[in-house]
Amino acid sequence: ESRGLGDVYKRQDQAPSEDDIVRLADSILSGAFVGDFAVALERAAAFTDVVALGLRVEARRMVTRAEANGGFSSDADEKAVRTKAARLMHTAGSLMATAKDFQHGANLWRRGRLE
Repeated sequence: ESRGLGDVYKRQDQAPSEDDIVRLADSILSGAFVGDFAVALERAAAFTDVVALGLRVEARRMVTRAEANGGFSSDADEKAVRTKAARLMHTAGSLMATAKDFQHGANLWRRGRLE
């Protein structure tokens, strides 16, 4: 059982659990409205960008794994895997746009122009 975020880094041979990821997200975003709002927006941008990258990597891995395991068992199986991968890529693209919006908001906030 994990006792904290430090355990995530100590267990490099194991994938982090859902609880580890939630704790990490909470620790990154917990200061979102304490201090400089621009910093909070930059944190949100960085976090969103990392999640988007993870989705893109997973989408590519899904297809690569299926192809490496002898290909697809049927046309329907191939369509299902490629459709799921395409949805992940679409979501990743939306999150990347959101990350850019957060970063732009931070820049506007610093110039006193965020409305």
